[in-house]
Amino acid sequence: MKPAKLFLVITFILMAFSLKAQNYLTQKMSLAVIDEPLSVAFEKLESKGQFNFSFHADIIDLNEKVVINTENRSLKKILNQLLGNEFRYKVVGSHVLIQRKRQYETSINESVRISGQLKDKSNQPVSNAIIYDPNSKRTIITNVEGRFNIKLDNKGNPLLLSLNAQHFQDTIVYFNSAHSHVEFTINQGATIERLEPLEHLKPASVQSSSFNNLKLVKFFIPNKNRYVAEKLNVFQRGALQMSLVPTVGTNTLSKGRTTNSFSLNIVAGYNYAINGLEIGSAANFIQQDLRGVQMAGAINVTGENVNGVQIAGGINKAMGKVSGTQISGGTNLANTQLSGMQIAGGFNLAGNSSYTESNGFNGQIAGGVNINRLERTNLQISGGVNKANSVKGTQVSSLYNEAVEIDGLQLTALLNKTRKLNGLQLGIVNYADTIENGLQFGLINIVKSGYRKLELSTNETFHFNVTYKTGGRFLYSTLKAGAGKYLHAGYGIGMIFRKEKTASFNIDYIASAVFNTRKGSDFFLGNMAKIHFDINLKLNKKLQLFAGPSFNFFVPQTNNENGLASDTSFNPGIKFINKAIATNKTQNWWGWHFGLKI
Repeated sequence: MKPAKLFLVITFILMAFSLKAQNYLTQKMSLAVIDEPLSVAFEKLESKGQFNFSFHADIIDLNEKVVINTENRSLKKILNQLLGNEFRYKVVGSHVLIQRKRQYETSINESVRISGQLKDKSNQPVSNAIIYDPNSKRTIITNVEGRFNIKLDNKGNPLLLSLNAQHFQDTIVYFNSAHSHVEFTINQGATIERLEPLEHLKPASVQSSSFNNLKLVKFFIPNKNRYVAEKLNVFQRGALQMSLVPTVGTNTLSKGRTTNSFSLNIVAGYNYAINGLEIGSAANFIQQDLRGVQMAGAINVTGENVNGVQIAGGINKAMGKVSGTQISGGTNLANTQLSGMQIAGGFNLAGNSSYTESNGFNGQIAGGVNINRLERTNLQISGGVNKANSVKGTQVSSLYNEAVEIDGLQLTALLNKTRKLNGLQLGIVNYADTIENGLQFGLINIVKSGYRKLELSTNETFHFNVTYKTGGRFLYSTLKAGAGKYLHAGYGIGMIFRKEKTASFNIDYIASAVFNTRKGSDFFLGNMAKIHFDINLKLNKKLQLFAGPSFNFFVPQTNNENGLASDTSFNPGIKFINKAIATNKTQNWWGWHFGLKI
């Protein structure tokens, strides 16, 4: 079969599925209402069946108290029990029409073309009114003179039109075969028939106007389609739909009001919601929720929530929450809540300045930047920058990590920053306002409100040492350098006990590199590790005297050149270092140290 013919066949099949109405009247339902208004019963039925009741306001009293308790019965039988036998019910699109049996109805099996004009009660034309046929789902908009022309395909259903105009009540009008040209006068008061959609079926927290005003939506979706999507008070369901572009497809002009199970968009598509799968070569746009999978070559945008997976070559944007996964080559955006993962080649963003609530695990992986404004983040991995509020997990980046609070790990090649640290920071530069139960490992460690001490000391190996200690209440990191016969520079960790008392104690472990100052031999001599115990005596608020024993290890560099000093040095530590270098064997010894802490 040729590609063109195959395309036509597939389109025909998709249209047949998408235009098939659901018979809500045979749907099995349960209902329990005890001495409550009829409106409560209608709300429960609509919520369970996902349809709208439509009726004239004068024929039913919604305040009438009813009693019913039934299970697994058809909607038609439930309505007969609630309202009696004087009504009949018909399904038109996503509406269940309730009519008196004596009400006039035409049922013919032919197509009728209706042309007409809409006027208000002052005899002025009503422009930009939406004329909608629920049977064929055709939609047109009246011109500046209020005129329209539409073909109605009856196929055994009542001939009717839905009239929707701003500042006017929605109206349903019935026709017979004799009608060809009509004029309507629509008023802001009583109308021929009023639709009564209930609140739970209206768009929720993110209004369609916000979605339709997005620059991406305006670029891809024509004004007429966006206008109908905002103004038409109809919610349609379809099994399948196919679109070439938003203006050409099986859902016609009203596609922004259609929920589909499968949507195939050759270039770009526009739906009310998706409960299933949507595929687009360029872009997919959904006004409300995605429940399932959405895949696009470039852009996916949902006006509400994502419950499933969004995959795009460029941008995924959810104006509501994401419960699932967003994967893109460029950018992922979850405007409110993220419960799941965002994976992007460039940029991930979750939450906003006014919405920070988090629920469930959430993580972000990006080649460039991750920003999570939610109250809690579990995982952030980026090639550049991570920013978050409270991290209960891990932040990993090549350049910069920032969080209000860390309860876990911050790992970067450059700078880690947090206000409160309960965990571990690993980076060249680590900054924390306070450390409660945590530790910093890096070349430069800064704690704004924590344990900070500068030490001046001497020991058995090096005449003069400078040590800087910074950290939390118990754990701290150490930078140390010293000079004597040789030089050393090192890094370590330590613990302090009884910090606020007159007498306190420290245990430190420091690893240092030892360097030679004499010409004629290698500059680097080897590595030394020192474990020492301090007894601190507070002299005043800022000054402490300390002293204690130490245990030392020295591992010489192999293949050292000659030219070292003799091992008869007065300093015991120097003797052991020289011996280790001469014999190329590790040496250890007991030592001592004392000094002042500021």
